[in-house]
Amino acid sequence: MVKVEWLVHILSPNELTMNLLKELSLKEKLYLDCKEAGIASADSRANIAKIKLIAENMGLTCEETDLLELFNQAKEDDARKAKAEETRAAEQRKREQESEAEKAVEESKRYVNYVGREKLVQMCFDEAAKYRTIEMKCIEDENYIRNAGDSLYQSSKQKEHDWATHGGIASGIAGGAAGLATAMNIQQKNADIRARNDSLGYAIAGMQVQASAKVRERKKEAIKNAEIWEERVKNAKQRLVENLPEDDLLARLSPSFVKMSPSEIGTIDIEVTISSTPGLVIYDTVPAVVDGHIKAVFWNNDTRVGEAVLSLPYQGAIRNTTLKSVFLPKDKATTNYSVTFEPIDLWVIETPDTVR
Repeated sequence: MVKVEWLVHILSPNELTMNLLKELSLKEKLYLDCKEAGIASADSRANIAKIKLIAENMGLTCEETDLLELFNQAKEDDARKAKAEETRAAEQRKREQESEAEKAVEESKRYVNYVGREKLVQMCFDEAAKYRTIEMKCIEDENYIRNAGDSLYQSSKQKEHDWATHGGIASGIAGGAAGLATAMNIQQKNADIRARNDSLGYAIAGMQVQASAKVRERKKEAIKNAEIWEERVKNAKQRLVENLPEDDLLARLSPSFVKMSPSEIGTIDIEVTISSTPGLVIYDTVPAVVDGHIKAVFWNNDTRVGEAVLSLPYQGAIRNTTLKSVFLPKDKATTNYSVTFEPIDLWVIETPDTVR
């Protein structure tokens, strides 16, 4: 049993607040003060002497063996707490990574339920919405620049003095000549203040003009792109679509696995190339390309261990393209996979005039 007694309590500049002191045991307080002083262990006579001195400054007195027992117990407690915090942080990070991985997988499936021209329409609509969002952000930035400039000017400009009041006071004390001189002096100072305020206003206005010009340029570009994609939405709704045997369409795409690389969040990023599909015709005379969704199936020996969804670009397979997706392995220890490809939904869609 460790026996301790309190002596007169002496406050020191680096002492914990009384509220915190009430929450800590004696050994915790002792160890924290020692740790703050750079004493991590009682492995030398010098450290033991310093531990005793810190205990004395705390108003704590006990036998040396009891004091060292307190110190070592607190050290072990501190190590356990640190380990527990490390474990908690690792578990939290793991949960965050799992959540990020699940979001990445869901994002790779963003368009998988859109079939035929609906896929093209939705992809074009999303691009248009992205640029409209940028446009709205630019409008917010313009308002912010204007308001921030006005606020900066109002808070920075100097206030002019009331020359009539100051002149009247001087006149009452020292006579009319003194009052006139004071008023003229104040007026000159006010002229200097107005000049400085004007310079400040011009400087702020110049910064506003430059910043606003950059924002307007971004907004102009965003509007231009939004209108392009909105026009593509209209055109997409008029595209002809025809269903042909999916296995034949998959063969035309000739998907080829390029590479896979592990990510920090636990997913495996994959890249797959597909070939363009020239020469397709639907409804007798309409040039068309393959479009849709395929899946990369991952195998460990003969066991199917997962899959990744690959959606073709918004215009389909009009050219050789590299598709990217993510695969979330169930067994993180497995690193060797074989890959096969299967159709999810494949169709043939009219080629846009711009690429004929």
